[in-house]
Amino acid sequence: AAATAMKDKLTDYKKDQLPGGKYWAPDDSVRQILRELKPHNDICESLLGLNDWLTAPLVNAKQHTKSVLIEGKHNKTMEWLETVDKDKVIDLAVSERQAVQKRNQEIEIDVQRKRIQKHKNDLEKAHQKEIRAKSTMEKLESIPIINSEQELEKTIQDIEEMRLNRKECEAEKLRLIKNLLKQHALTTKRKVVPFSVNRKPKTFQQLKAEYIHLFTTFEPDEHPTTKKQKIDFTNSPELLVGN
Repeated sequence: AAATAMKDKLTDYKKDQLPGGKYWAPDDSVRQILRELKPHNDICESLLGLNDWLTAPLVNAKQHTKSVLIEGKHNKTMEWLETVDKDKVIDLAVSERQAVQKRNQEIEIDVQRKRIQKHKNDLEKAHQKEIRAKSTMEKLESIPIINSEQELEKTIQDIEEMRLNRKECEAEKLRLIKNLLKQHALTTKRKVVPFSVNRKPKTFQQLKAEYIHLFTTFEPDEHPTTKKQKIDFTNSPELLVGN
């Protein structure tokens, strides 16, 4: 059907150039005028536009029309309209239109209200996050820095000598080593060592070994913002005992 329509359009469009047309065998004067005309591809564009319309909008329109006709026949819409007064139909259409407008206004108001509430919640979350970060920083800064394996072992021994059951003791030691790792990241401006690998929590012994490795082999970042230099703990008392 599309090819036939395009053929008919081409035949109608170019009938003057086809056999019997006035441009099929033009005389020399007409031929000279035709040579001076600017070439174009209007025919190709027109045919492609026709093909696009035949293969998309027209097909969809027909399917939509068929669907509406089937629904109307199944629901007996026309029979129902015949029994309804025209004035009532108009009043119904107007009332429904007003109801739809009212619902749309309510939806818009609700969306604006939710947007404002979300903005308030985001601000509150950011504020609470800032408070928690400040509290954590103050807590970490108050913990004396352990910069030797002997001091670490002594602190762990003190925890083990506390009157705690095994589970509480392990939790307290794990909390200690995590706080020390966070403290090290805070004082050295580096990222905190991850506490898990592939979503599996690291053990206390793993974190302990990593912490010992950090303070025994610490150097600034490979790409520091300031001149690269090792931290001298003897000239930085605050790094030994905290602020």
